[in-house]
Amino acid sequence: ETVKTIMIELNLLEIQNLKVGTPLNKFISGGQRKRLNIGLELMREPGILFIDEPTSGLSSMDAENVIRLLKEQTVKGKLVIANIHQPNSNIFKMFDKLWVLDKGGFPVYAGNPVDAILYFKKLSSYAEASEAECSSCGHVNPDQILEIVEAKLVDEQGKYSLERKITPETWYEHYQENIVPKIRMKETKKILPASSFRIPDVNVQFKVFFLRNILSKLSNRQYVLLNLLEAPILAFILAFLTKYMSGDEYIFSENKNISVYLFMSVIVAIFMGMIVSAEEIIKDRKVLHREAFLNLSWFSYINSKITYLFLLSAIQMLLYVLVGNWILGIKGMTLHYWLILFSTAACANMLGLNISSGMNSMVNIYIIIPLILIPQLLLSGVTVKFDDLHKSMTSKVYVPVVGDLMFSRWAYEALAVEQSRNNRYDKNFYAFDQKISEARFTNSFLILRLINKLEEVNRNLGVEGDQDVVKKNLEMLAHEVGKIGDHPDIFEFEHQARLNYNDFDEEYSTELEHWLIDYIRVQYKDVSLEAQAGKEEVIKRMEDSMGSDAMFSLRQDYHNNQLFDQVTNRLGVEKILEVSNRLVQKSDPIYMLPKSNWGRAHYYAPFKLFNGELTDTKWFNLTMLLGFSFVLYITLLIDLLRLVITKLNSLKIRKLF
Repeated sequence: ETVKTIMIELNLLEIQNLKVGTPLNKFISGGQRKRLNIGLELMREPGILFIDEPTSGLSSMDAENVIRLLKEQTVKGKLVIANIHQPNSNIFKMFDKLWVLDKGGFPVYAGNPVDAILYFKKLSSYAEASEAECSSCGHVNPDQILEIVEAKLVDEQGKYSLERKITPETWYEHYQENIVPKIRMKETKKILPASSFRIPDVNVQFKVFFLRNILSKLSNRQYVLLNLLEAPILAFILAFLTKYMSGDEYIFSENKNISVYLFMSVIVAIFMGMIVSAEEIIKDRKVLHREAFLNLSWFSYINSKITYLFLLSAIQMLLYVLVGNWILGIKGMTLHYWLILFSTAACANMLGLNISSGMNSMVNIYIIIPLILIPQLLLSGVTVKFDDLHKSMTSKVYVPVVGDLMFSRWAYEALAVEQSRNNRYDKNFYAFDQKISEARFTNSFLILRLINKLEEVNRNLGVEGDQDVVKKNLEMLAHEVGKIGDHPDIFEFEHQARLNYNDFDEEYSTELEHWLIDYIRVQYKDVSLEAQAGKEEVIKRMEDSMGSDAMFSLRQDYHNNQLFDQVTNRLGVEKILEVSNRLVQKSDPIYMLPKSNWGRAHYYAPFKLFNGELTDTKWFNLTMLLGFSFVLYITLLIDLLRLVITKLNSLKIRKLF
């Protein structure tokens, strides 16, 4: 009396959230029966049902209830064909038509079930051949049919032999003589009556798919507990181990491991997002195969999976951020961290679903996950700087394309820039620090390098000089001087057009040197002094309103020295690089504005420039993560990975050796 098989081609274990061993009377009564009807009428809706032993192993009462449910389906217009053994009288009478097959597959009867008893009694010359039911109780004995069909001969000693009275071939001859002539083929030209059953629309299918998925998950308590506890446990482990204290008291600003925690948080988001989604579709492969003939909506099925996974990832990342930020004393960033990590996990969800749909076994999924995670680690810009990658892949000006394809690059940059630039302390001084940084780089590095290039040009201007050096340096000077002159508050160099190999001479060299030293350097010095004065004024105003001690505590609670050194490249040796006759700034990337109008930028850029508009890095990077999710969503809808794998398999590539 337990649910042991899949009945009516309906996956009861998923639709009803039942486990093997659940008493049958629980699912055929009340709410469980309603779920059965929902699953049958809203999801399956086949016109013909082939049932193999639906009453096997059930009590007589439960068996009658199951057959009654099937009878209801025939009343609603479905054709139910069932294979059944030893039915009782009530069940036997519920059937509209009976087929009896003898050994060897010979059909021996087709027609009304009760009339079958009369038919076989008459052919076997039984006494009372005209009676099919008990005269007192009205019951029929279905077993009597098999007893008559397989009746044995009696030998000379009065014992039953192994030989049958009537062979299957003989019964088949009776069938052809008595049954077949009475069978009339129905006209097939008539239009079939309209069925009241329709496959539900995508919204209803989405609700049923989502409910089925949720119920199956909630039935596994271990799964629920692991998914809810894994994120806070990982947050506790990472935060506890990275909580560096130089003394007896923990101070956020002096924690050397904040950048490590941020990077590992991104990896955790990617890992957890893939783990929870990598099995979602492949484990439903058999169910999907059984339901394929119904042409159910793949769109609804996928959206139900995505909705569930996004809800789960949102909860996981919220728990992770709450625990980790509490332990490490990261204040005022809970919403920002959650939004970035959730977007990262959502990308991983979509990637995991694509893998789950494309792979044909869990072993393949476990193999491919490291192949995805390792590039996320290596090409994030944290473990290996983008400038230090293989020269064929790196770019000294922008983040290389291979880095732009990594979720980890966009997520970590958003976290690092947001924590460094928009925390409650540093955001008050960012505009001033940006001007100070620009002035410091121009006066300390850019102008000195340009003067060196100008002197090198002067040394080679003669006939015996290296003219290639002259051309190269003049090209660089023209480009960099033009960039400086583009500043709205600076007058451009008067002889900009003369900075070329044919027109340049010593007179213009002297003019350029004066312009750089006497004008540009002074201008940026004034900019630096003005910005420094503005910053000091803001500091004084804040100290007056909250007190110097509170101001000091504010810095300790929100500004992290190690992360600030990282986003400003404070410890980097090279502050300026020559790349393709251009000078590239490598100091203070957090204060540098990007130049590309297509969103490309250096690492830790505070803004991204796209279509002439500057967008905060956090929002631009979140948009990129959303774009990744959307692209993966499209590939999932068309099942691109599976199509590619199927195509490759069809090529039947043979071993070459």
